Amino acid sequence: MKPCSLLVALLGSFVVGTLQQNLNCNFDSGNLCSWTNNGNAQIKWASTAAQNNGWRSWAKTDHTTNAGTGRYAYLQTYSSGAGSRGDLLSPLMTARSGCLSFWYNVAQTNGKLEVLLVRKSDYASEKVLVRDGGQGGIWLQARITVSMTSDYYILIRHTRGSMSVETGAAIDDIQFSTRACSSAGRGCGKNRYGTRQVRNVTMDAPPPPRNETDDEGMVRRIIEGQVSPQGHWPWIVHIRTFPGGVSSGSFMQCGGSLIDRQWVVTATHCFESDYGTIKDPSKIVLYFGETDVRSQIEQSQFSLSPSGVYHHPNRRSGSHRFDITLLKLPYKVNLNDNINVVCLPSSAIPVGTPCVAAGWGLDSSGSTTAKLKHIHMSIVSQSKCGYLKDDQVCAIANSGYGDVCKGDSGGPLVCKNSRRNNAYEIAGAVSYGASCAAKQRTPGVYADIFHFKSWIQTTMDNN
Repeated sequence: MKPCSLLVALLGSFVVGTLQQNLNCNFDSGNLCSWTNNGNAQIKWASTAAQNNGWRSWAKTDHTTNAGTGRYAYLQTYSSGAGSRGDLLSPLMTARSGCLSFWYNVAQTNGKLEVLLVRKSDYASEKVLVRDGGQGGIWLQARITVSMTSDYYILIRHTRGSMSVETGAAIDDIQFSTRACSSAGRGCGKNRYGTRQVRNVTMDAPPPPRNETDDEGMVRRIIEGQVSPQGHWPWIVHIRTFPGGVSSGSFMQCGGSLIDRQWVVTATHCFESDYGTIKDPSKIVLYFGETDVRSQIEQSQFSLSPSGVYHHPNRRSGSHRFDITLLKLPYKVNLNDNINVVCLPSSAIPVGTPCVAAGWGLDSSGSTTAKLKHIHMSIVSQSKCGYLKDDQVCAIANSGYGDVCKGDSGGPLVCKNSRRNNAYEIAGAVSYGASCAAKQRTPGVYADIFHFKSWIQTTMDNN
C-alpha cells in the first residue's frame, strides 16, 4: 500500500461505525447518505436530479429508476483545471471482507475513475479499480472484492485529464455485502456458465480490415470457430503491442491469459518485431472482459498497460522455443462474471484430453472478425508433431480443418480437469502452426505451460 497523506486530516475525524452503516446509497434522498467529500479535493460530489444536468452529466436517467426523475451522485469538472479531482469518501469500515458494487456513467475520454482502499492505521492506500477515459456514456457496474485486515475507508475518485474537453462522472446505487463478489468465490478456471456447452452462434458480417499487423505483416486468428458469449472465457486478455509507441497507431495483436490477479501469460513472439524484442510496458495495452473489439461499452471491460514485462531468459529470436512471456499488472484486478483467473496445470496434460482454444484470429475466409471465437481441440502425441520440443504441446481440431491462426498468438489452450471439479487449466499459449489449417487438418503448437510452471511461479514470487 502507498501513503495517502492528503486524507490524513479528514480521516482522523471519523468515528468507527457499524459495518455497512448507511454505506448503501441510491442518492434519491437528495444527499450523499453517509458518504462525504474529502476536504482536500478540488471538486465536490453532489446528489443531483438527472433532468437538471442536461448534456453536462452524460447520465440522462439515474440507474435506480432508469427515469429522469431519479437522482445520483454527480461530479462536474468544467470549472476545474487539469489534474483536479473529486473524492467521495465512505464512513470508516471495520476489518472484514465483502463485495463493494456501484454503477458509474462516464462518457468523455477526459478523465480517470479510481477506487482506493485507505487503511486507517497509517493512511496507506491500495488502488483496486481504474477506469481510464470514456466508458461509453451508459451505466456500467463495478464489483470489487474487498479484503482488509484492519479498519479502512473506501475512496471513489474522479480526476480530470489534460484535455480541454468538459467532462463529468456519475455514481449510483452503491452497495456493500459481507459476502465475496460472486466470481471471486468460484475459484480459478470457472466461468458463469458452469459445465454447459456453448451453442453454435452465427457470425455477423465481419468489419472492414483494420490496421492490425504482426512481425510478418499479418494477424493471427481462429479458423472455423464459434462465437464466444461474454464471460465464457473470462481469463482471456486481448493484447495490443505498439512497436513504434501507442501514438503510432500500428500494433501487433495477440491474446493472453490471466493466471493470477496481477499476472498475464502470453507468447514472446508477440513482442518481437523489426524494432527488436519489446520490453517497454508503455508500448503494450491489455484489454480485460472483452469479447467484441469494436465495442467500447461491454460490461466489465477495461484496459491498462503492464508494469513489467518478463520474457523467458532462454528465448532466442527466430526460434520457436521458450515462447513464453509474463506481464505484471500495476495492481490486482478485481474478479467478476466476465473477468477471472485460469488455473495453472496441476500435471502434464495427457494425450487425448479435450481442450478449447480461443482468440480473435483470422476466420476461414481470411477476414478479420471483431468477435472472440473458440474451437474445440484435443492434445495429440509428439508423433503427430514430429518437430515438437519438450517445452511445447500440440493440439488438433476435433473435426474439420479448424485451427488457431494469425491473431490468436499467445492466447489460451484450456482443458477441464475432472479432479478439480471440472475447472479449466491452461495447457498452452498459442505459439505457431503449419498453415493455419488451410483446407487440411493440421495440429497447432503451443508453449507448454506445465513445462514452464516452475519458471512462472519463480518469476511471480521474485517480482
